Amino acid sequence: MSCCGKLGAKLKSVYYLLFKYPSETELRLQKEEIERGEASLTFKSYVGLKKFRKKLKYFIFRAFSTAVIVVVAAFIVLVLLLNFIYYFFNLSGNPVDLKKLSLFMHHLFHFIKL
Repeated sequence: MSCCGKLGAKLKSVYYLLFKYPSETELRLQKEEIERGEASLTFKSYVGLKKFRKKLKYFIFRAFSTAVIVVVAAFIVLVLLLNFIYYFFNLSGNPVDLKKLSLFMHHLFHFIKL
């Protein structure tokens, strides 16, 4: 079996683990093993499959929720940092204004040199 075929089989198995019932996943893996002589994922028992499925869903939920929290925190820090920079250098108005941005860069480089 080619590399792309194995990757596709693994992705399909992960899809079944996440979104289908465990019984459907078990039947699909058994059918795959009969047709090709090997399964993309193997489990010792049906209970093992259910435990793995539960752990995988928990891991994906935690990873997604952590990513959302990190993005929100980064946004808040960016806003606070921009407010601090604008206050520190007495800037006002549109932060994309090129004249003010060049003035800000001039003040920043001057501040760093001291």
